[in-house]
Amino acid sequence: MAGIGSLLFTAIATYYAAAVSKDQLDQSREDASREERDQAARVAAWVETDRVGTMRVHLMNRSLDPVSAVALSFWVSFPDELSSSRWVYVLYSQPVVSVGPCTELVFDQASMEYVSWVDGLRSQTKVPSRDLHADVIRVEFMDRTGANWVRDRKGLDRVRGSLGPVDQHGRAIGMVEGQPITKAASSCR
Repeated sequence: MAGIGSLLFTAIATYYAAAVSKDQLDQSREDASREERDQAARVAAWVETDRVGTMRVHLMNRSLDPVSAVALSFWVSFPDELSSSRWVYVLYSQPVVSVGPCTELVFDQASMEYVSWVDGLRSQTKVPSRDLHADVIRVEFMDRTGANWVRDRKGLDRVRGSLGPVDQHGRAIGMVEGQPITKAASSCR
């Protein structure tokens, strides 16, 4: 009888030890996932329009480590000067070699140009200074461990393999002339 009681006690103790081990493993996985996303969660991009109507696109790295292989993709749209019923949509896919720790890059609308074709002639034109609409599509980057990330409207996702180009849908391609304004990020940790 004592042997059966001892066996039952051992079985119960083993079951609870396994349950505790599973809980600890699950917690370790959650901690590892949170740590893996920590730097990536501190990279963001947004559009800001001031009171005067000047549009700027911001890219910020609030982490203590740089991010590299950055591609910022955003749309800018505005009424077509030649046809009041038509809008021009310009896709910007701006490569940035790296964004330093605690750094914000600002792309001002005055530095944005696009290529258009008028009467068969190629024209490089500045984005107009009013009636602009803009939206960040996505930011692609590599973190300090070499992991690739994409932040878009759906959230933040780790990408296995290399990052691909954004589909252009046959629209005009934009470029930002010169260097963005670089300033210290407002909060960093």
